[in-house]
Amino acid sequence: GSEIGQPLFTHNWPVLTMCLVKNHICRFIEERAPGVTGQIIAALLTEVSPPSEPAISKEVSAEWMSFPAIVERMRELGLLQEGRDPVRERDKIRHALDLLTVASKESFVRKRIVNIGDVQGGAAAATGSGRGRRGNSAAARTVPTGAVTSAQVEQFRIEWRVVRKVLADTWTSQLIRDQFGTYGFLVFKVFL
Repeated sequence: GSEIGQPLFTHNWPVLTMCLVKNHICRFIEERAPGVTGQIIAALLTEVSPPSEPAISKEVSAEWMSFPAIVERMRELGLLQEGRDPVRERDKIRHALDLLTVASKESFVRKRIVNIGDVQGGAAAATGSGRGRRGNSAAARTVPTGAVTSAQVEQFRIEWRVVRKVLADTWTSQLIRDQFGTYGFLVFKVFL
């Protein structure tokens, strides 16, 4: 048997907060962007995790994912409809990813091109999620657009700083609108 006094359940505030923020960002994207964009964000958010030691670091970990890994994750999550033309679906996902990674400071998704030969694991980088290769290395460079050669692979990840800023602005605007009405919100916008 179990000892009396041992807790059955525990809580983890960073994980709970992360779940709530992920839920809100998916809803935010689905309300403002067409179809598959929210699904791509949901797949990329699976690679975002709270800090392992919240007392030491508040930095959220957002891992890189290759295009095939994103498509596979979307399939695992049930976001791709069976019976549809897979080539068309991949083209739709690719187009949405290209729109999400525009060369802007306000882009939710960042893209980089990695030379396969320079990354530890070689061909695994083409299909892996990018775990263990965080940050900008000499092998990776961030690019706004461009063609990828056969020796390179594109990787994508959520830009968490942008997500936090957009959510904070959204929550602030909603709070002002709820508290002071439409006119109060307009006055608030004038002073920004």
